[in-house]
Amino acid sequence: MPTLKDKTKELDVVIGFRVKQSRLRSGVSQEALGEHLGITFQQIQKYENGKNRIACSTLVMIADFLKVSALFLLRGTEKDAGALPQARDTASVEAVDLLSQLPPHSKAAAINTIRALHEATAGAPNAEAA
Repeated sequence: MPTLKDKTKELDVVIGFRVKQSRLRSGVSQEALGEHLGITFQQIQKYENGKNRIACSTLVMIADFLKVSALFLLRGTEKDAGALPQARDTASVEAVDLLSQLPPHSKAAAINTIRALHEATAGAPNAEAA
């Protein structure tokens, strides 16, 4: 049975993952976010990996800088903690990283291609195995 400490650690990882997703979607580097907060990019990495807990006031400043709601970063964390392996899928994180580095016109084309691929395979047998 998971202890309170284990559950808390899982939540730190989920919140950190949401921060990373939001940062990548905003096109903000770890360095820029760290500079805004007055901390190092290494500290941002620790937050995003769930190694260090994010203080509530820091979370609000992160949300403001990334133009997302602090509640978005916290919403559903308990239910998401159980689905963490899927949320932290390396391929998904890599895809978000790559998309965030594309220029806007290429980003739109890549998203349209991915959407078309998804629609084409959504009804196919063994679509999940791909």
